[in-house]
Amino acid sequence: MVSGVDYLAVVGTLAIIVPITTVDRGWPNHIPIRGGTLPRESWAMTEQVRTVSRERIVDRAGRVSPETLRAVRTWIRDFLDL
Repeated sequence: MVSGVDYLAVVGTLAIIVPITTVDRGWPNHIPIRGGTLPRESWAMTEQVRTVSRERIVDRAGRVSPETLRAVRTWIRDFLDL
């Protein structure tokens, strides 16, 4: 989930996420998941930001390192020209 604390406090039913894949396409915007506990190598697909209902989030898959989250958010900002 890439939603910020302020967003989560205001929007109680939605979360902003970035899906992950286990396929390494070699794209620079696919960020390797570091510091996580996933069973396979995985990459965040930063070009596919989604808003989903929090009801769909049933468990935490793990956490990523602060560096990984920073890299994901940097790509999102670049894509959205923020």
